[in-house]
Amino acid sequence: MELMNCRVTTFLVLLFELFSIKSVVSVVNDAIYTTTMLRPRQILYSIALLMLVATSACAQAEVKADAILPDWLNAKIAKLEAPSKYEQSPEIWKILYKNEDAYLFIAPCCDQFDALYDATGKLLCYPRGGFSGGGDGKCLDAITPMTKYVVVWKKPESSKK
Repeated sequence: MELMNCRVTTFLVLLFELFSIKSVVSVVNDAIYTTTMLRPRQILYSIALLMLVATSACAQAEVKADAILPDWLNAKIAKLEAPSKYEQSPEIWKILYKNEDAYLFIAPCCDQFDALYDATGKLLCYPRGGFSGGGDGKCLDAITPMTKYVVVWKKPESSKK
């Protein structure tokens, strides 16, 4: 429901901006090029526009930690905890991707892809990593500076090299 309210608010802000852009431009022109006072209606539109833009940012839903992890994830964690001659993922994050739970396996080192799985264990994409750092390009919106996450598993310190 919160996402729907956010989308409606964003739509209304854009609609308001489209219809009031002429008014805002005339306010700026009046302020810059003439010595006349601003009209009350133009001031009201400008204030309303600023208030709508300032309050229209959609809040990202919180990521909740689960007490019980899915079976497929527990199986992958068991493989990661087993001795291996290859370097394994040091962390698994739970994030929200397209408003659904998803799990991001952080790559152990440089130029390796971070794998993103949905809640059922299906590989979705590789949002980060590779030579460019941009992953495979299939889900560029999965990880942003604003992405909230919960660490669901971290490699034990004793198994790190």
